[in-house]
Amino acid sequence: MKDAESFGKMNRYSREICILKSAIDLIEGYVNRSVCFIPSIDPITQIRPNGTIEMKYFYILVLELISYIKSKELHIKKKSLLMLLKDVSRDPQLKSDRPNTDRLRKSTDAFIQWLQFEFEHGAWEMDSVDIEKPIKMSRHDALYLIGNRCKHILPRSDAILRKLREIYRENEIDGKHETDDMLLQQIDVWLMGDFDAYHFTKVCELSADVYYGIVEYVESLPRETALHITGLPIYRCPDGLDYGDETKDEYSSLLHSVGRKFIPKNIKTCESLQKKY
Repeated sequence: MKDAESFGKMNRYSREICILKSAIDLIEGYVNRSVCFIPSIDPITQIRPNGTIEMKYFYILVLELISYIKSKELHIKKKSLLMLLKDVSRDPQLKSDRPNTDRLRKSTDAFIQWLQFEFEHGAWEMDSVDIEKPIKMSRHDALYLIGNRCKHILPRSDAILRKLREIYRENEIDGKHETDDMLLQQIDVWLMGDFDAYHFTKVCELSADVYYGIVEYVESLPRETALHITGLPIYRCPDGLDYGDETKDEYSSLLHSVGRKFIPKNIKTCESLQKKY
């Protein structure tokens, strides 16, 4: 996505294009065979990361999709990129006689609802940590902690510690500073182990559905084809649309983006990976 200042100055068409293009590039970045082991079966019931480095890369990009943005410059009040996509699905700005946003609306609703689900887990009960009752948190909280643990080494985990203390307060637990290191290490053991094993495939499924929701919307938009000097067809913003020159270029780039569909459509997480947490 563009820097905050330029994004804040965009017109409504450019902002929507930027949101759609950013989400497409992001999801393509982590749901692919370079990052994930995606078996050639139909349907695909389980997906795993190709390795530890790939798993960390996966969750860092997922964090970019679900993290809340709060910025006066962007005119955004605590919304994630996923939530901005939901807004697009309900009030599409790009001109089309029949904008097809049904799948984008349903997929963003489903993903957000899945993230909001709260669960309890007793993994925080350790001999060295004086916490006797299980912790309640949302899946969004869990993925936030995983993404930040993948992003930062232990001494630079301030964002995680702040989130942990917030979870402590919500669970009426006194978060003692001397337990922080132990809890961070347990995030590695539990969240990046057990939780990851259960929900890696589901995150891929939900992300892929959002991706194809964007594709269906963009494919319903008007387009014209011209020939490049090489003789290859290129997209051109249709005449008469009220966009500036830069926005027309971005519009063409967006149309190109949805033409390279390589994310699997047939991901259906098996039931055994949806019953825990």
